[in-house]
Amino acid sequence: MTTLTPLQHRTLDALAGREAGEARKRGALMTLEARREAIVVAGRRALLQTLLVSDSATADDIRDAITLPADINPKLFGSIPGALARARIIIKAGYSTTTRAVAHARPLTIWRLRDRRAALLWLDAHPAPPPAPAPASPQVEKPSMLWEVI
Repeated sequence: MTTLTPLQHRTLDALAGREAGEARKRGALMTLEARREAIVVAGRRALLQTLLVSDSATADDIRDAITLPADINPKLFGSIPGALARARIIIKAGYSTTTRAVAHARPLTIWRLRDRRAALLWLDAHPAPPPAPAPASPQVEKPSMLWEVI
């Protein structure tokens, strides 16, 4: 019978915690992807289009290409590269620091195109979503006059 040392117990606990955390993250990103599909598709298109003309791209490039409505949390951008990486269209190429001051110099994954042909096929299979209709302008009544002008 093998007895684990306290260090081995902590290591196993840390591994289990990391795996559970990764599973939670995957679940949260899948939920974001499902609820904001049009924005996620637009983001993936922006990422692939950037990679087709430049050597690399980060989330900053996607953020520059996509304007989010004010009521949408930008955390959904985290769900954009995953499916493309799993499909082996893009690959992680390192890390960089965001250029957006509001993001407090956080690290970003640098993505590179792995399969140009697959990227073009993906873009053909996922056309740009139609533009959202412009919000209807509220009907403003003309103010009534206190007296008639003759």
